[in-house]
Amino acid sequence: MAYKEKQALITILIYIIGIGSYLGYILTRDPLQYQDGKFWASTMLIFIGILIVMTIVILIAFNIAYEVVYAVKKEPGKVDDVVDEMEKLINLKSVRNGGIVSSVAILFAPVLVLFDVSLIWVLNVVYIGFFVAAIFEECSKLFFYRRGIHNG
Repeated sequence: MAYKEKQALITILIYIIGIGSYLGYILTRDPLQYQDGKFWASTMLIFIGILIVMTIVILIAFNIAYEVVYAVKKEPGKVDDVVDEMEKLINLKSVRNGGIVSSVAILFAPVLVLFDVSLIWVLNVVYIGFFVAAIFEECSKLFFYRRGIHNG
């Protein structure tokens, strides 16, 4: 498995842990007790901060571990970290796929309002939709790294 595939897989796991911990936290709370938007906004911002720090620390540790292992196997004169056209296309297509998923989540929010769902849950659907979009974006990267990019 190539470096970029491993990095995408680790990022997917980080996001799954993040969304799982957030869902575990909010589902143990009584929504009627916390109708205040400030509680939900602060909770979301705290989980975003935790996820950012966790992602940075884990990816730095992954890069250090990868370089240590790779330095033992490295062939002299071989450069492996070149960004080529295929890499750019994979990033563009995966960001597009993630954008589509987040757009669907945002467009789903007014539908929930039409069915008289609490605005707190509408906010949570949008928030979780962004998590799902990030996971889908990384899954798209993993898919394109495996399958490759074809014109058309």
